[in-house]
Amino acid sequence: MPALFKTSDKRRASPSQRLRVGFVLVGLTFAAVLLAVTGSSFLGARGLSEAVTRGQAAVIRSGLSDVQHGWVRNPSQADLEALVADLEQLDLGVRYVGLSYPDDPGPEVGEPTHMPTDHEMRALVREGVVEYGEIVQVVVPLAPGAHGDRPPPDGAQRDRPRRAGPPGPPPPDGHLIVEFEPVMRAELQARSRRELSVGIAGALVMAIASLVFWRMSLDAESSQHKLQSQRQLATLGEMSAVLAHELRNPLASLKGHAQLLQERLDRDHADEHTRAKAGRVVAEARRLEDLTHGLLAFVRVGEIIREQASPTAIVESAAVDLERERVKIHAEAAPPSWALDGQRMQQVLANLIDNALQASEDQPVTVEISRRGGALEFIVRDRGPGIPPDQRERIFEPFHTTRTQGTGLGLAVSRRIVELHDGELTVGDNPGGGAAFTVRVPRGEETTKT
Repeated sequence: MPALFKTSDKRRASPSQRLRVGFVLVGLTFAAVLLAVTGSSFLGARGLSEAVTRGQAAVIRSGLSDVQHGWVRNPSQADLEALVADLEQLDLGVRYVGLSYPDDPGPEVGEPTHMPTDHEMRALVREGVVEYGEIVQVVVPLAPGAHGDRPPPDGAQRDRPRRAGPPGPPPPDGHLIVEFEPVMRAELQARSRRELSVGIAGALVMAIASLVFWRMSLDAESSQHKLQSQRQLATLGEMSAVLAHELRNPLASLKGHAQLLQERLDRDHADEHTRAKAGRVVAEARRLEDLTHGLLAFVRVGEIIREQASPTAIVESAAVDLERERVKIHAEAAPPSWALDGQRMQQVLANLIDNALQASEDQPVTVEISRRGGALEFIVRDRGPGIPPDQRERIFEPFHTTRTQGTGLGLAVSRRIVELHDGELTVGDNPGGGAAFTVRVPRGEETTKT
């Protein structure tokens, strides 16, 4: 199955995904069927037009044979004009009628598109009908009754040049040449071309509509997931705020008493095992305290104040309390200023740089600042093990962490801050190995202070 219809993971497709794929497949199938039927109709119309042309030529030949029985002498110019008048009443598209004799041409009405040579005349007599592009010529031998004494040609006829052609026996004495435009064939072909154009246009519209529906359904599903995630985050935030508020004071008391106990054990030179237990209580109390601070930070992220700030200065401030000597900042392409909530963006970058330092162990971490496509970009690259593709969205979920001492809220808070800037926080592979976190913030207006 094409990649267009694959699900994002190996789990079973949801009903909405199956419905979406089914609708697109039905639309594309109908488009293909419409195109096939229209193409078949067009080819059939071409074959039918040839039969219509042959039928039109047969009608003309039959009419000429009937008319000749009324001629008691060689047809004159007046006879041909009367013949043309009769044919025009039948609306057969006749453009030229003329007589051809072995020694000189006879009278004619109209201008021929192509005057056949003696060699072509023999082919015309043999075939009866010959096409020259959009023009058809019909040759009918003169009836025996129309072969009386032929008057000598006039001066204009004597001055007309003889037809050139390869040597050979002359054609039979006396032939009527009729040139006509196959009107019915032209109408049939024009109609078939219009139907083909309409069929192709309809197939394209149906295919495009199916793909547009596919895209719109993906966007709608993404918006629905985002809305559901926001609702879950709002519920989680309310619950977290209550828990953090209720735990903060007892936790501070627990940590304070545990620290006092640890200090007293150190003064009394208690045994190592007892002091280790007291130290573990203090460490766990601090971890719970970090968790409550993270919960409160997650809940309180709801509004940002954008002001003009230096992106380079924000990165410098974010890295100052970390292992600064391992952080390499590339700000050659950085804009001088950008509308940002400097304090919140510093919190985002400090979290990303700290995670990168922990993942890279002793390797350096690079931070690139640039302006690309009308947006400000921060790219934090580490030299760690990287993030598996199936985990790249889950790491931004609250309480999801791969570290034993982590709270799992840092990346969730960071993404929320970036989204409040109308931006996005994503993760990918670092070409040199490791992970690359990209913060992209579009240009925005400064927050108006009231």
